[in-house]
Amino acid sequence: MKKRNNFKRLTVIIISLNLLLYACILYAQQSDSDLIKSEVLQTEKQNIVQIQSDIASGPFEASLSIDTEPCKTWPPQCSNTGHTGPYGASQANHNPIRINIQVLSKTGTPVTNLNFGNFNISCPLMPPSSIPLKKLECGDCFLSGGDGIYAFFVHPDPAYGNTFWRSGTHVCQVQVSTSKSKVVRVFAPFVIP
Repeated sequence: MKKRNNFKRLTVIIISLNLLLYACILYAQQSDSDLIKSEVLQTEKQNIVQIQSDIASGPFEASLSIDTEPCKTWPPQCSNTGHTGPYGASQANHNPIRINIQVLSKTGTPVTNLNFGNFNISCPLMPPSSIPLKKLECGDCFLSGGDGIYAFFVHPDPAYGNTFWRSGTHVCQVQVSTSKSKVVRVFAPFVIP
């Protein structure tokens, strides 16, 4: 009789722990969703994702915003390699997105001597069957606006054939380097409709 009661108690404890674990998982999913919503703000007129990051451990600081619809205004960066306009990046095209980034020293002084090669992007988490991204190379594909503000364009790499975007969240990282020892990484998620 004692063994049977212990077995019942053990069963009740296991079921309770499973329910608690399930509740924790649901809460975590909701919290992650709220966190992403609070970090990724989309304006109504231009689907611009704005992310502010202070990189405390790096040799300099960077903040960025991502515009997924620069081709709606048909700038020169959208007129080559099969891009279509006036449309934003979507699963129906491989139009580029624009990454706007400001780079400041630890003292707040703009870093103004960077070029195309100082910026890279990697996207370890993308929708299924996504194409790796590549920086767009053209005369106006890297812009320096002064005051440490830069912009560059990326799109699905044409070397992979069907280069259309995949719909969903792309979790990326922009790497800014001034030398091999001075690299800052900025979290850069964006959504393709």
